[in-house]
Amino acid sequence: MQDLLMKWLYSGVGMAALTAETVKQTIDKLVDDRKLSVEEGKKIVDEFLNNFQNTETKKTDFEAQVGKIFDKVTKSFGLVSATEVEVLQSRIGELEAELAEKKKPAAKKIPVSKTKSESTTK
Repeated sequence: MQDLLMKWLYSGVGMAALTAETVKQTIDKLVDDRKLSVEEGKKIVDEFLNNFQNTETKKTDFEAQVGKIFDKVTKSFGLVSATEVEVLQSRIGELEAELAEKKKPAAKKIPVSKTKSESTTK
């Protein structure tokens, strides 16, 4: 769900970036065709880019708010995040490995019998 929201947000940002480029090209064409002065074109592009930068700041704030809301919703329904599941799976793997190690039979030490020559030399 959160991934879907983030993709939607990034799509919006991509559209805005594409729009910014289109606006700049359109203004440049109007300046080239002498329908706008260079100063007017620069002013329009600067205002648009300034608004676009404000939009980036708002996007970051919006993402943070969506993240907080998503966290509250998941906690209220008792859901866990993918990160939490990965951490738990890792811990389970570690515990299973420890348990398997403890269940292995200890290597039996077989006493070495002394040969006749060893026992007679002492």
